[in-house]
Amino acid sequence: MTYVGPGAAATSSNGHNGIEYGDMQLIAEAYDMLRSSIRIEAAELADVFGRWNRRVLSSFLIEITARIFAQIDPDTGKPWSNGSWTRRQKGTGKWTSQVAMDLGVATPTINAAVESRILSAYRDERIKASKLLRARDCDIGAVVRKLIDACTTALCQQDLQLRAGPGHAAGCLAGITT
Repeated sequence: MTYVGPGAAATSSNGHNGIEYGDMQLIAEAYDMLRSSIRIEAAELADVFGRWNRRVLSSFLIEITARIFAQIDPDTGKPWSNGSWTRRQKGTGKWTSQVAMDLGVATPTINAAVESRILSAYRDERIKASKLLRARDCDIGAVVRKLIDACTTALCQQDLQLRAGPGHAAGCLAGITT
């Protein structure tokens, strides 16, 4: 073990938290694609994320995501995934982005996650906008749904793997160059 200097632990922790911001954003985007595009319900989402967790995407965040989708809200009797969530930030993701920008290190996944958290805080505005900007409903049939389901699940898993890598590398780079 080597002593790096004062503040090294905090810098490392911020880099780690920034990477987790990016991972959580990717999970949220995979959820949105599965839920919005092919209307996968909470129980099936729990199964999909559970399968991913038993394969290449095995991680604490994927594991707890699967568990969350399996939970029922005792107040509403509906799955937790049906809620209109807000996420706020404590600043560690923002600090990671700021340091990376100061150092000229690209951290697009972390930056997108910070921006999404900022937008998420505007819950009332998002609810109003969702009433004005509704997606069109369409019935695509059982055979097409199965095809889309298989392709989307594979693409989401592949996308998560591909996009998480650069986020991890950039977060680590930002952490070691400060």
